[in-house]
Amino acid sequence: RSHTIRFTIKSNAKFTFSKYKNFYFLMKMPSALENLREKYVQNIKEKGIKKESIGWALTKVSTPEINIKAQSIPYAGGNHYISSHVKDPYSPLTIEFKVDNRYANYSTIYEWINYIYDEKYGHFDANNLSPISGTDTYATTISIVAVDEYDKDIIMWTFKNAFPTKISSLSLDYTSTEEMSCSVDFVFSQMYIKNFELNSNV
Repeated sequence: RSHTIRFTIKSNAKFTFSKYKNFYFLMKMPSALENLREKYVQNIKEKGIKKESIGWALTKVSTPEINIKAQSIPYAGGNHYISSHVKDPYSPLTIEFKVDNRYANYSTIYEWINYIYDEKYGHFDANNLSPISGTDTYATTISIVAVDEYDKDIIMWTFKNAFPTKISSLSLDYTSTEEMSCSVDFVFSQMYIKNFELNSNV
């Protein structure tokens, strides 16, 4: 049974949802993290949909670059360009969030990365991997949805077979009044974009 956890961009770092939302982040729970669900999730009702969710303070999202190269064909003393129809690999998706007061969001990402490369238990043999070895246990679908000032969905990015590859360090400075921030890089195999405004009449 799959579960979806929802991360909402907000202004504080508690397990509540802020009224100051610009984006929200959806993630289908990978099976490798099922043991964390009972400890970290709470039931909420948001946008009329009840989901088993974690509230995260995301502050920034950098969507990947899309690059399809062109090919040059000499023609009539000049050059005519056609598409190569080949897309370069996506750059990583990067999100940034405020660490909550129980470190639950940071710990979730840590446990996720630790499952992929676990020095103690060694779930995978890095010298003997097939192209899709074990990805069904740690890769998942994540989505980012932008909303307007009336909390209406505007556009959604969906990333297939995504998993984290990098988690930033934490600056543990208790003399500072600023909330701790953390960033995470995700790789993925496919990206889809849906604009709800353009598709409203489709």
